[in-house]
Amino acid sequence: MIFSRKHVLKDFAVLFCSESSVKGCHFHGDGSLFRLRSFAEEPADRPVAIPAASRKVLKSLNCGTDTIRFISVSPESGIFFRTETAPLSPRLTRDALELELPLHIGENSNGYCFEFLKSGKSSSEGMVSMNVHAFRTDDRNRLFSLISGGIGKADHYIYPMMGSLNGDPPVYLPELEEEFCFAGGEWKNMDELPDDWQQPWNGIFRKQFAFPDDFPWNEYLPCLLAARGILSGNYDEVRGGLNLIPRRMQPGRYRHQLAVSGVLLLLLAVVYLWGNAGNLVSERKTERKLFAELGRVTYEVRRGQSILKTSEKEIRELTRVVNSSAGEKDVLDKLFRLSKALPKNVMATSFRLSENALDLQLRSESDNLNFQEILKGFPEWKISSNRNFRRNSNSASMIFLKIVPADGEMWK
Repeated sequence: MIFSRKHVLKDFAVLFCSESSVKGCHFHGDGSLFRLRSFAEEPADRPVAIPAASRKVLKSLNCGTDTIRFISVSPESGIFFRTETAPLSPRLTRDALELELPLHIGENSNGYCFEFLKSGKSSSEGMVSMNVHAFRTDDRNRLFSLISGGIGKADHYIYPMMGSLNGDPPVYLPELEEEFCFAGGEWKNMDELPDDWQQPWNGIFRKQFAFPDDFPWNEYLPCLLAARGILSGNYDEVRGGLNLIPRRMQPGRYRHQLAVSGVLLLLLAVVYLWGNAGNLVSERKTERKLFAELGRVTYEVRRGQSILKTSEKEIRELTRVVNSSAGEKDVLDKLFRLSKALPKNVMATSFRLSENALDLQLRSESDNLNFQEILKGFPEWKISSNRNFRRNSNSASMIFLKIVPADGEMWK
C-alpha cells in the first residue's frame, strides 16, 4: 500500500534535475526512520539529455507502481522566500499567499505559480512560518515537457529548499544558487557560510533517514532536503501545498483495477436484477391486489357506518314512539272543537301535539285576538305562551300559541 488510512506517506522517490546531471533517491518508511532503498545519478551534459537521464535514474531506483514520485528542478525564474501566515487549510493558505506574492516578486503575480510548505512555528503568536517557492508559468510548462519526455508521470513537484525548516543551520546548494547561501530564513552572501556548514546537516539527516555510511549524502543534498520537506507534515497537508502537476500527468494508480471493479459491480447488479425480476413482478401484482382489496374494504366500512347512523336515528324515533302514551279517545273531537272555536279570520298553519303540550302556529290579520276568551270552552287546557310577530311588509301576523293541560297531564 502507498499510505495508511491516515494518508501517511510510506514509499516515495525524489528526482533532482540540474543542468549537469540527474540524481535520485528512493525512500521507504521503516519504523521511525525512512530507509534509503536505492540511489542513482546520471550525467546530462546538455538540457536535451535530461529526459533520457531521468528515465535511467528512475529505472535504477527500482520504484514500484505504489511509489509516490516527486520531481525537483531549478527554474530559471524561481524565487524562494519564507513568510508568516495564519494557521489555515491548504486552500485558504494558497489564497492568502497569492495576495502576498506580488510583494516578494515585485510585479503582478498573474504569470506566476507557486507552492508552499510549513517550515515550523512562527515567533508571532497565532501564526505559522511558511516556505514559498514561486516561478513563472513558462517554466512550469518546461517542467511538464521534462516529465512527459522523461519519467512520463510524476505526482508532485518540490523545490529542494522547501525542506529547510526554522532553526536549521546554513545551507548551500550551488545547483540552485551559486553566489548565495540560505541562513536564518533568508538568502545571504557566501562570506557568511561557515567552512564546516555540512557537518550539522549530517546529524540532521541521520535522525530522519537510515542510509549506509558510505552513502555520499553531501552529493545528494538536494534530494535529502526535498525528502525532508516532504516529511515535514502529514501527507494531506504536503500534497495540498505541492499540487502544481495536473492530474493528467500523475500516475494512474489503480485506475485499471477500479475500472474492472466497476464493471464487475455492474454485472453483479444486472445478474441480481435479472434473477429477481420475476419476484419483483409477482410482488408488484400482489401489491396492486392488496391495494384494490383495501379500497373495497374501506368503501364497505364507510357504507356500513352510514347505514348504522341511519339505523340509530330510526331506533331513537321508534323508541320515542314506543314510550309515548296511547292518547285519549276523543282527541279528534277536541281538535274539531278547537278549530270551530277559532275566529274566521284566524288560520292554523301547523300544529304539533305531544304528551305535555299542543303547539299551534296561527296566521291572522287581526291584532286584538283574545285567546283566553276563545279557549273558554276548554277548561282542561290553559295557555302556556302566546307570541305574536308581524313583518313591516306584511299585514298578517304570525302567532305561536302553546297550550298545556290545566291539571299537568295532557291526556288521560
